[in-house]
Amino acid sequence: MSLPRGDYWMNLGAHLFPGAGSHVERMTSALGLETIGIPGAKFALTFAGRVYAGKRVEIYPFTLPLSLRERVALANVGLRAVGAVKV
Repeated sequence: MSLPRGDYWMNLGAHLFPGAGSHVERMTSALGLETIGIPGAKFALTFAGRVYAGKRVEIYPFTLPLSLRERVALANVGLRAVGAVKV
């Protein structure tokens, strides 16, 4: 789901809605919106001119063409992001 905002579009990340019992699910239900589950991987990225899709995000530090230092940095960012998520 995206909304026009002047010269830009704001992506609301509808493809990332979490499942039943989540804050987002309660909000969409309260607004009378219907959501459906989408099976499979919901993440992809473009890196060095190639699209990486259909894999679990946790393995990207091991599969992207990165130096050891870059792999460690990407893994650290991922761990911080996971640690910041409040369930």
